[in-house]
Amino acid sequence: MRINLSEDRRIVGTKYAWELQRRKIVKGEEHWRAYKWFPSFGSAVQEALHSEIREHPAATLVDAVKAVDQLVQRYARLIPCEYEIRAKDQMVPSIASDRGKPECGAT
Repeated sequence: MRINLSEDRRIVGTKYAWELQRRKIVKGEEHWRAYKWFPSFGSAVQEALHSEIREHPAATLVDAVKAVDQLVQRYARLIPCEYEIRAKDQMVPSIASDRGKPECGAT
């Protein structure tokens, strides 16, 4: 599985782990390099989301709350439909439909 988070970041499932990868241009050629590894898809998504929240340039609490809401909604659209984001940073396979997720898989 390969999920593009942005032009320069993605999550890739391998035989042994889930990787967060960054895009690098080396001598004019595009290369993707893993920089973090995770035992589960949920932990990879959580780290990617938390990283984007930490790095966001919001200067006020109101801006920060809006940014977090926008990022969570974007990630909810990126992840496979069989997963859902729950409170307290849990991401679990969903037994039910995609309730709680806006237009699952829509961009």
